[in-house]
Amino acid sequence: MLRSLVGSEMCIRDRFEMAVTSATVSPGAVMCSYNAVNGEPMCTNSQLIAGKLRQEFGFDGLVATDCGALEDAWEHHHRYKRPVDAAAAAIHAGVDSNCGSVLPSSLGWAIGNGSLSEADLDVTVARLLAARFKLGLFDEQDLPQFEIGEVDTERHRDLALDAARQGVVLLQNNVLGAKAKLPLSKTKYKTVGMLGPNANASMNLLSGYHGSPPFLVSPLAGMSHKWGSANVKYSLGCNVSINQTPPEEVQAEIDRAVQVSKEVDVIVLGLGLCGDNYGGGPPGEDSTCYKIDESEGIDRPSLALPGAQLRLFRAVQALEKPLVVFVMNAGPVDLTEIRDSKVPIVAVGYGGEFGGQATADVLAGDYNPGGATTVTWYPDQITGLVSFREMSLRSNRSNPGRTYRFLDENKLAPIWRFGHGLSYTVFGLEFEDPINSTVDMNSTVEWKVRVRNTGTMAGGVVVVCYVAAVDQAVVRDPPFRSVFDFERVEGLDPQTNTTLRFPLTPRGRSLVDEQGVRVTPPGVYSVWCQAGAIASTSKISIIVK
Repeated sequence: MLRSLVGSEMCIRDRFEMAVTSATVSPGAVMCSYNAVNGEPMCTNSQLIAGKLRQEFGFDGLVATDCGALEDAWEHHHRYKRPVDAAAAAIHAGVDSNCGSVLPSSLGWAIGNGSLSEADLDVTVARLLAARFKLGLFDEQDLPQFEIGEVDTERHRDLALDAARQGVVLLQNNVLGAKAKLPLSKTKYKTVGMLGPNANASMNLLSGYHGSPPFLVSPLAGMSHKWGSANVKYSLGCNVSINQTPPEEVQAEIDRAVQVSKEVDVIVLGLGLCGDNYGGGPPGEDSTCYKIDESEGIDRPSLALPGAQLRLFRAVQALEKPLVVFVMNAGPVDLTEIRDSKVPIVAVGYGGEFGGQATADVLAGDYNPGGATTVTWYPDQITGLVSFREMSLRSNRSNPGRTYRFLDENKLAPIWRFGHGLSYTVFGLEFEDPINSTVDMNSTVEWKVRVRNTGTMAGGVVVVCYVAAVDQAVVRDPPFRSVFDFERVEGLDPQTNTTLRFPLTPRGRSLVDEQGVRVTPPGVYSVWCQAGAIASTSKISIIVK
């Protein structure tokens, strides 16, 4: 049976309303998922789709099912006895489109047995037609025709490389006592050892739900291009994940990596996860991906690095040579031991066709990383403290809480916070203009933040602004912090500055009470902005009346 999550009015509105109602998002369609909430499958959940999403949140776009979700409602959740019952419940709930066979095969039967009327379908058809009109599918002019020559253009390649570079996050660097620091100097390090299961990643660069790229640049290829193939040595070291390899062969592979490490000036160790959901192992995946660690339909029971990767790291680190680690992953990985070893660490994600070149560009200093973590990186300990069937993110006696908003760091310190990121240059942040310390409850306040590059290298940075309710009497256990705006600065030259504007609206500082009502209570609030882990403004207290 599929999982049923437990969610209160408070946590449902707090987690999902902004994604639908934010003026900067304005989605035209929403997909209902496989799971159930409070015992009702999501795609037949009238309380949440018709009630919350459409009536309370004011969403008037399309609701489409995830593929097979209506089949799950009766086959696996066992909430309905027949497909026709699930079909009628979905239409009544406000679903418009079904990826699957339930609606196409059952709507006629539902009308015939009286569980649906033609008037019920008219509402759905009207939304479907409105969407097609908005997309221009009924316009008199011909739809644009794309030729093969308009695929994989220079502009497309530039965009792919830029996206891969901007997604790189420098997690750790320049720690006192480290043998190496980034960027790597070609003068200092004449030879490079590229080791580890993701050092020569190809298909794993694509993660899940990908097309067929015209080429793939692996990290090994990227570094070989920069240092010259004769100066770069490669060794697998181990697979990403566990397979049936005999223990003696695993150790032999690690030993080969150690030998290569002894022959080079600096070691680059590529670790991480396997994220593709297509091949499910060789030959469809990289030869190191015998098991997919993160994708649709896979839950990770642990946040630890899988397989023998830590063993490989320990063996190489024991040589006490200059060492750099990059990790290929999407969800958080417990890198506590590697972090505590002081080595530079770079998170490269799944960078696509240019993922390996972006990795090499950052390692060599040809691109200054300015990305920031999009999730909190937790220690593996959290998997034994939190029930992931419980939708509430707040902490309690045994639960440290989850996400940057509710994690109680006195109970569990994150490895890296949401928004963490470093740079090869130095940035400073400060609020401009006098700050009005008293704000009317219905007023929007614009905060001007000056970003200065005080270093010696051009670079970018993500500036994230937070608000926290410090003293108010309406909502119990408000978030420790909430993002109200952010912006990325790219290519800021040394010794220059730019000014960003961040509006804090009443909605941006609002809270959700225990009854699920969004409120903007009077009280004292704290406002500040951060540029990754590089710089922060002072915290400003404002009084909302």
